[in-house]
Amino acid sequence: MMKMKMYVSAGLLFFMCVCLNEQMLEACSCIPFHPQQEFCYSSAVIKAMVLDEEPIPGQDPEEIKYKINVLQVFKGAEHAGIEYLHTASDGAMCGIRLRPGIYLLAVRGVHVGLCDLVVRWDNLSKTHKKILSLGQEACDCKVSHCFKEPCDENKCYLTDMFDSVKLYSESICMANSTGSCRWINAY
Repeated sequence: MMKMKMYVSAGLLFFMCVCLNEQMLEACSCIPFHPQQEFCYSSAVIKAMVLDEEPIPGQDPEEIKYKINVLQVFKGAEHAGIEYLHTASDGAMCGIRLRPGIYLLAVRGVHVGLCDLVVRWDNLSKTHKKILSLGQEACDCKVSHCFKEPCDENKCYLTDMFDSVKLYSESICMANSTGSCRWINAY
């Protein structure tokens, strides 16, 4: 009888783990990127005004379509004519809610989500502004993670959470006179 209870308990535990794990697979998760990485890895970086939103019926999962007006293109000139951006209707599926207003959007195609760079234009950091002024030149040096030295000299590294927060808002990765990539102030 004791063995039977043990088997039933183990079976229930296994079943619950599988069910909970299945639910966790449906959640949105993103790797945090420095704004410079977002700019360089995106197919389009635009300043756009979000005008309106409407649900797209019949989609599974359900999607929302945002009507936008592209005001300026910083990267991906072929995206200048974009009129709509799509997103999942649910944050668990990486969907994002946008209110009418002007945004900096770094996107991959016509979809936008929680993992993309989406910043209200009024809230741009000095780092964002510097990257936009440099354009494609901002992609000459790469930003990466390095947790154990020595690290490659031709990249800039985010080494810990404190550095990452400060570097995110105040710095960009640029080549110095010898060609090595280094963090510099975005001022």
